[in-house]
Amino acid sequence: MQAVLLVTVLLVLNFNPWHPILWIERTAALSVSLRTWLYFCPVGLAICMQSIMSCKDFMVVRRYCGTRFSLYCNMFTLHNMIMFTLYAVTGGLLTWMHLCLLGGKYGKMFAKCSADDNKMCLVEGYLFLILNGFWIGMYFFVNDYVFGHKILYFPVIQQFKFLQVKAELQSLMKRAMIDSLSPSVYFVVLYYWNGGAVRGYVSDILESNVEEKSQDTVFGLMNISQLFYSWLFSSTFIFTIYNIKLMLCVNLTEHIVFPITPVVGNSDCLTLCQSLAMTDVPIIQYLGFLDLKVLAEKDCGRREELFTLSHPGGHPHNWNAVVEETLKLIRKFTEDINKANTETRPAPASNEYVIKDYSPSKSSASVANENRGAFVSGIRNLSLRAHNVSDISLCQSPSNMVHFQSHPVNISQESILRILQLYSTQALDALCKKPGISFIFGDLPDAKVRYQLAQCQPVIWAIQGLSCLAAASFKEDRYGVVQKDLPAIITSLLQLKQALDRLQKVGNYKRSQKSEHYDMKMKAALRSAVKRSLYTISITFGDYVKDLPLTKEVLQQIQHYLNFREG
Repeated sequence: MQAVLLVTVLLVLNFNPWHPILWIERTAALSVSLRTWLYFCPVGLAICMQSIMSCKDFMVVRRYCGTRFSLYCNMFTLHNMIMFTLYAVTGGLLTWMHLCLLGGKYGKMFAKCSADDNKMCLVEGYLFLILNGFWIGMYFFVNDYVFGHKILYFPVIQQFKFLQVKAELQSLMKRAMIDSLSPSVYFVVLYYWNGGAVRGYVSDILESNVEEKSQDTVFGLMNISQLFYSWLFSSTFIFTIYNIKLMLCVNLTEHIVFPITPVVGNSDCLTLCQSLAMTDVPIIQYLGFLDLKVLAEKDCGRREELFTLSHPGGHPHNWNAVVEETLKLIRKFTEDINKANTETRPAPASNEYVIKDYSPSKSSASVANENRGAFVSGIRNLSLRAHNVSDISLCQSPSNMVHFQSHPVNISQESILRILQLYSTQALDALCKKPGISFIFGDLPDAKVRYQLAQCQPVIWAIQGLSCLAAASFKEDRYGVVQKDLPAIITSLLQLKQALDRLQKVGNYKRSQKSEHYDMKMKAALRSAVKRSLYTISITFGDYVKDLPLTKEVLQQIQHYLNFREG
C-alpha cells in the first residue's frame, strides 16, 4: 500500500500538463529506480515499527484513568514516548524522502549563496518543509493517539480484506486532505513567530551560512509552492497513519473459528472456552465472543457439538464451560456498572426491588419460604422483648453487678495507627475538595461508567450468543443441557437490564467529545441487545418460562416480555 502511495505522490510532484509523455516517463523512471527504494527503506522500517507498537494497544487491558492527573501521567508512559518518537521520525522521514525525489531548489539542504557563489548557504525552504514533517508527526500523535479513542470497529458483515480496504480508501484520502489543513496553518503561524530563532540554531549547529532574505515574514511565507508541498506531505503522513489503522482493523477483526473441543495433537490451539477466558489479552476475548455469536446464529453443526454429552460419563462439559465463562462476564460487567453507578449517585431507594443472583441449589419452595420468612421478620417480636427485659433486670441485681464493672482500656499501637490513618484520610479528602486541587486530582464525572461502557462489546456478543443458543436449544438440544441454566441466563439478563435502567438516570454526557459519543452509542447498543435477547427467550419458550424455578421478582419482570409490554 505504501508503494502505491509513493507512486501516486510522485505523479503529483512531477505533474506537467504541457509535456504529459515526459511526465509519465519521469514518474516511471523514478518508480523503478534503485535510489527511490533505497530512500524508501528507512521510511518503511519506521512504518513497520509503528504498526507493531500500535498492535500492542489491543493486546493489553486498557488502563482506567479517573482523574485529570492520572490522564496526564498516562501520557508519559514508556509506550507513549516510543510512539511519540516514531510519529515524529516517520513524519520527518516521509518529507525527507519526497524532497530527495523531488529535486530542484527543495531537493538539497545546502545551496550556493546568492551573494557569494563560493559559499554554501542553508536552504530555508528545505528546513521549513523538514520541520513541518516533524511537526505534523508530533501534532497528530497528541491529537489522534493521546486524545483519540483506540477502538476496533468490528464489521457487521464479514467481507474479504481487499473489499474492506477498497471501500475505505477514498473516504480516508478525503479525510486526510481535510485534517492536514489545520496543522499546516498552525505550523506557518509558529514559524512566523519563531522561525528566525530556529534557523539561527540550525545554522550554528551545522556551521553554515544563512541568506540575508529570511522567510519568517508574511511575504516570505506566502510561497505557494512551499505551502502546497507542506500540505501535500502532511496529507501523505496522515493518510499513512489512517492506512496503518485500517490495516490493523481489517486484520485484527477477522472472524476466527475456535474449536469447541481440544484438537488432538495440537495443544497450542485455543479452544472456544479458553478464548472466552482470555481477560489478559482483550483482542482474543473479543474474537472468542464474536465466534460464539456467529456460532449461535448461523452454525448448526457446531451448536450440535456444543450440546452433546461427554463419552464416557454423559456430562455436558462443552456447554458448561462456555456458559460459565459467558455468565461470569455478564455478572462481572453488571457488578462493575452497579458499583460505578453507586459512586456516581446515591444508593437505590428502599422501595426499589433488587433482583438477586440465581442459585441452582434453591428451589421454588425454598424461595417462597425465604420470602415468607422475610415478611414475618418485620413483625414485632414481643417474646424477645420480654427476654430482653428479664436480662436487663438480671444484670441490675446487686449480686451480678461485679461482673459488669468497667475494666481499664489498653490502647494498642494498631489502634493509634488506625486513628492516625483516619485523620490523614479526612485531611486529604478536605484538601482534595479545594477548587484548584479538586480540578486536577478530583474524580472526573461519570469516568468509571464511561470506562465500563467503552468495553461492553464482548458483553453484547455474549448476550446475543446466549439468547440465540437458548432459542436454538428448544428444538436442537436433545439432552436438555441448556434448560438447567435457563433460569441463571434469564436472571443475569434481567439484572443487567436493571443496572442499565439505573444508569439511564445518570446521563450527564457531553456529546461533543468523540469518546463520550462512542459511550452513548455502546450504551444504546447494549440496552437494545438485552431487550432483544429477553424477547427472543420469551417468544421461544412462551408459557414454559413460568415453570422454571425463578424468583417472584424475576417472574414479574419476565411477564412484561411475555405480554409484549416492554418497550
